[in-house]
Amino acid sequence: MLPGYSAFQDEYVFVFTQKHPKCFLVSLLEYDTVTKELKVLMVGLRFPNGVQLSPAEDFVLVQETAMASIRRYYVSSLMKGGADMFVENMPGLPDNIRLSSSGGHWVAMLAVRPNPGFSLLDFLSEQPWIKRAHEHNGYLYLGSFRSPFICRLSLQHV
Repeated sequence: MLPGYSAFQDEYVFVFTQKHPKCFLVSLLEYDTVTKELKVLMVGLRFPNGVQLSPAEDFVLVQETAMASIRRYYVSSLMKGGADMFVENMPGLPDNIRLSSSGGHWVAMLAVRPNPGFSLLDFLSEQPWIKRAHEHNGYLYLGSFRSPFICRLSLQHV
């Protein structure tokens, strides 16, 4: 059974997260359906809740809810096997990540990030309540675990 968050590299290789059965740390894994080989790409991720392959299929983004950050793991190119921080110190707790039609990313926020000190990002974030974001045919669809409805936004004027 495949975990709910996966990113296909091609029709034979996919990348997904798998929780360790005895703790809250998660690994990023790659499975090749031809060779039946399973590789561990990253370990020690803290509550990753979204995986997204780049349009060029050269890296995978993994958001970590508990760290309010997004990490990047290179699956091809000269950087293959390397990892770095893509975004850190996010204003909210990320809960999903998807590609946008403009080449960027939509990141849903579960809640405002707790912060003991003042942060302009936290101040401006207001109330991130979006659980899922999905772009389709010129619209952005937003869903929330707090609301029994979805929101549809036209991207023509954004």
